[in-house]
Amino acid sequence: MRYNASHLVVFQSLMRTRNVTTTASELNMSQPAVSRVLAHLREMFRDPLFMRSSEGMVPSARALAVANQVSVIVDDLADLISPEEFEPSKSDRVFRVASTDYGVNTVVRPLFAKLSHLAPDIQVEIVPVSIDSQKELTNGSLDLLLFTTVSTETNFSSKFLFKESYSGICCETHNLAKQKKVGLEEYLKWPHMVSTPLGRKGSVVDRKLAELGRSRHVALRQPYFTTASLLLLNSDLVLTIPTRSAVLMLEIAPLKIFQLPFEAPGFEYNLYWHPRSDNDGAHLWFRELLCKQVDQSR
Repeated sequence: MRYNASHLVVFQSLMRTRNVTTTASELNMSQPAVSRVLAHLREMFRDPLFMRSSEGMVPSARALAVANQVSVIVDDLADLISPEEFEPSKSDRVFRVASTDYGVNTVVRPLFAKLSHLAPDIQVEIVPVSIDSQKELTNGSLDLLLFTTVSTETNFSSKFLFKESYSGICCETHNLAKQKKVGLEEYLKWPHMVSTPLGRKGSVVDRKLAELGRSRHVALRQPYFTTASLLLLNSDLVLTIPTRSAVLMLEIAPLKIFQLPFEAPGFEYNLYWHPRSDNDGAHLWFRELLCKQVDQSR
């Protein structure tokens, strides 16, 4: 005989209501459907289970004997099927996030004032973005990836965070800092620093300059946005960098932001995760909190 766990839910309801019509209403079933399930239950238990009387359905000795066990099975099944409720204040979950220092400063940093209050025992581990980051999302060793774009073949879940632009920045004592509007000739006159978090040569700026038939002298390449602010101090270096990073640099050092003398295409910044975590309560809570902080800091 084939057993259906949903039949036990009907049994549990009949034990409580002692009435087929009330059980049908409670479980959003038709009365004939409840009667059919009761017939299956009687066959399964080889017992009448419930007998009609002037006071309703009276449970048999067999029904009374198995009632507690049936309740345990039904409750355990409900717990198994229902999503686990996540309580941030009681969690010590560790979230591993792959990001450059750009993502740490613009996306993760605004999160912590709220995170330490709502979930003091949760840990966030930042790891560098690498060629293995997408593999790590797939195998589960990484929870989230902050990045511009990934291959469309990956089928990761994603959330658009913001569109970013580029700005120029230099030491506030630099000659460019004294100009109301920086021209292309002045921009190219000075040595440039390039921040390349992934170590790649070439950039949006170099491609745009090539379209204009021009090029710049790159005197320094280094992988960090934050360190760049200190390297600009008391130097003739010029840096072209995402605008959000440029604004944050003003908190670190006496620098000056200026508008570029050409249109440099911006980029989208996104949050990626594996679809297996779409409905994970803790993961969902952390993603939503992170995205909310990004929205508030725009």
